[in-house]
Amino acid sequence: MSTSKENKEDLNLSEQIKNLIEKLEPPKRKSVWEIMPIVTTFLGTVVLAAVSLYVTQSSQRQESERTHAFHKAEADRVAQFNLSQLEMQKAQVRVEELKAVTALAPLLASHDAAARAIGKQLLQAVGATAAKTPVAENHAGENPGSPKNTSDRVVASSGTSDAATPKPPNSSSLIDHFAAIALSSDISAEERVAATRRIGEIAASRSTSPIVRERAADVAVQIASSVDAPPEVKDAAAEVIARIKSVTPAEAQQLISSQPIKRKVTEVILHDAGVKASWYKGAKTIYSLAELQMSRFKRAKLGWHFAITSDGAIWLGVPLDDNAIHASRHNNTSIAVMLLMDGKSELPTDAQRSSLAVVLQALFARLKLDGSPNSPDSVGFHFHRDYDLHKTCPGPLLTKEMVLAWRAGN
Repeated sequence: MSTSKENKEDLNLSEQIKNLIEKLEPPKRKSVWEIMPIVTTFLGTVVLAAVSLYVTQSSQRQESERTHAFHKAEADRVAQFNLSQLEMQKAQVRVEELKAVTALAPLLASHDAAARAIGKQLLQAVGATAAKTPVAENHAGENPGSPKNTSDRVVASSGTSDAATPKPPNSSSLIDHFAAIALSSDISAEERVAATRRIGEIAASRSTSPIVRERAADVAVQIASSVDAPPEVKDAAAEVIARIKSVTPAEAQQLISSQPIKRKVTEVILHDAGVKASWYKGAKTIYSLAELQMSRFKRAKLGWHFAITSDGAIWLGVPLDDNAIHASRHNNTSIAVMLLMDGKSELPTDAQRSSLAVVLQALFARLKLDGSPNSPDSVGFHFHRDYDLHKTCPGPLLTKEMVLAWRAGN
């Protein structure tokens, strides 16, 4: 009985051991076809990533090469531009140098030893300027159109301080050179007189432009009004003012017909100076009158385009294209003609009448105004008193009919 029970237990134990062994046996291998989808998916992912990486790197490399080529081409272009600009500026320096030397030729050939000495100093300055003139540079990568800051170079000449040393001359600054000499207290009066007169010679040249003439006149006024200038230098400046600003009737006629007038001018206004005609003593008188207007009356500009003196001389004021300060709201559209006389007590001299007639005739023709003596109120010709009832300018003894009759030759 007990033996049968033991046999059953052994049998159950054997079954359990068999079942355990079966569980511990390795699983059967899957076939290649079963794992192929997994492998294909994995390999496809790897290949796709590799291709994508290659394409990205290739595109980046090509873009880098294009960027490098562009920067190189841009650098070459800027370098070529800088080279051409440098050559152009060198050519301009040579042209200006030639102009300056040509302008100095009369001074170097002068019989005046002082004038020749000044000419030699300026000629040396020209050479030094040609060698030292700064040229603006543009480096690769900079904007070719952007300006570079350069400082003006001043060439020192013997016997002068830095403050009084003239700037290097060129075709437009020779006047400034001579002005610096004329205004320098470190230079002898003889040299300053020679420099001042040289300004007048430049202004009187036929090739001198109206702008340069005006600049010369302004410089001459500056010299004449300088506190430190000796009397002989001021006298020379007065001569220059006369040489530039005093013209004959024929010269005034030519100037009126040729000087640019861009502003709209509709009338001519006649004035008197309010001083006796006998007061006129030449350039100094005109300068004093200008100084009176500019300083005492605080005017920014002169009060006349043409001033006519007792001897018939015609003095130029502001250019025709600029307005003179003379008749309040009519400044912008008028030409101012002034008779140097006291209209309250005297009439123009014969010489004044003759010059006034020429000036009016030229202005009427240029401005296309009706010059009929029979219609003085419709010709665009007025007296100052027409716009200011408190004034008698150009004098109670004068009428428009009289002036227009003189213009007509009566």
